[in-house]
Amino acid sequence: MSEFSDLLSLFIKTRDVNVSALTAYCELDRSTMYKLINGKRSPSSKALVKKLASFMNLNPLETQELIQAYLLSKVGWETYYSRKNVLEFLLSFADVRSESSFLSDCPSSTFDFNFSVAEKGTSALSSQLQIVAALSFIIIQMQTKPQSTLSILAQPEHLEGLNLAASLPHQNTNMHIQHILCINNRKSYIRSQHNYNIQCLKKLIPFYEKSVVYEPYYYYDNVNSHFNNLNFLPCMFLTDSAAILCSSDLKEGVLIQEPETIALFQRRFQKILMNTSPLTATFHSILNLHLKNFAMIYKDSSSAYGLSAEPCLVPLFTRELMDKYLEESLPSRDIFIQELIQYTDTLSKAATHTYFTREGATHFLMTGYLHEIPRGLCKPFEYENRVKLLKKFCEQVESAHDIRLLKGSLEKFPLNLNISITVNYGYLMFSGQSTELSYILLKEQNLLASFYDFASSLEENELLETKEETIQFLQNLIQHKKL
Repeated sequence: MSEFSDLLSLFIKTRDVNVSALTAYCELDRSTMYKLINGKRSPSSKALVKKLASFMNLNPLETQELIQAYLLSKVGWETYYSRKNVLEFLLSFADVRSESSFLSDCPSSTFDFNFSVAEKGTSALSSQLQIVAALSFIIIQMQTKPQSTLSILAQPEHLEGLNLAASLPHQNTNMHIQHILCINNRKSYIRSQHNYNIQCLKKLIPFYEKSVVYEPYYYYDNVNSHFNNLNFLPCMFLTDSAAILCSSDLKEGVLIQEPETIALFQRRFQKILMNTSPLTATFHSILNLHLKNFAMIYKDSSSAYGLSAEPCLVPLFTRELMDKYLEESLPSRDIFIQELIQYTDTLSKAATHTYFTREGATHFLMTGYLHEIPRGLCKPFEYENRVKLLKKFCEQVESAHDIRLLKGSLEKFPLNLNISITVNYGYLMFSGQSTELSYILLKEQNLLASFYDFASSLEENELLETKEETIQFLQNLIQHKKL
């Protein structure tokens, strides 16, 4: 039996369905139908599952449950929920990036605990609010120094519970964060609806947008053990002058400011760090690094996927467009243009799978802006040239290139996010208000595999329009805006 066959059998029994009539309605033979019911065969398509649901008069919720059971039986729990978690990550990306206002909403009396009394000694912390206050205290101390490092040994849930990202400085700073966390390395570790590694990345995104150097490192172990309250103060936040140790439920802890103890903790942390690996790598660029290095990754790859709201128009830029729209004040402008020409030439020849949204294409036609090129580098394209670029893009769709519209829930793909992924390499690129682009390189293999599997499964999960529908949309968009 399987998840699907169990649920199908239940619906047939509770609805008192005539199996022979159901078999005829679905245009199946008797043997195939009974194999579906007994779990010896899976449905050939989601369309067949919908047909079964239609005959049994299932309501929308029941139909979705039957489809979910079909997908679970087809790809397995781990793959199904991994894809679901990547989808949730993408659709909530804007919310993930936004900061919580927990600290600013708390009354000032919350932070009146006097840590300076225990200078060079210790202070007991008897509540989560006091732990938050202690963190705020040591972060403020760090900002008074030319360079400072915050070493963290805790799970992302702990950082979220303490709202650490919101307490970090907004302005430029020399603060450096080294964060060690534990993640899963076994596919069937627990039968859960959440891919833990993706959930970790989701909780860490706010740190990439702060004015700090954030470096997460991972090791593999039993993740559940980190949330066992029998552990004795397993979370640690360490600077060169203070350490906070706290319980996994964040309700008790201690602030230590004794120099010899701090030095011991520093040495121990560095030993542990040597046995970990980078979870991601992050950097900021005004496109130079991107142009020099990233195009070569896709040059000979037929398994590269690019997902974004906006259509991929940069490979269609001509020298004339670059001369006209790149800001004249751009440093080393001529060199930048040459790099951009080489980049567009390489990318235009790459056999990538490129997917975009209706909203993204419409946004470009209405504004002339592309998030892939921040506003400080490029002027908005004039309407005539927007149309020309979209026409060229439409011609690419008509050729052998796999360029299609995202559909379903992915129609709400974030406007300022781009994902590029191959079997061995992947990155998330997102833009803010400045002339810099932020990149998160996916280093951990299970995390990379989850994003690649998601991108390569869009067709079977019915999240892509056909080539014909994509061409029709682009033609209608261009023609409609002319009127």
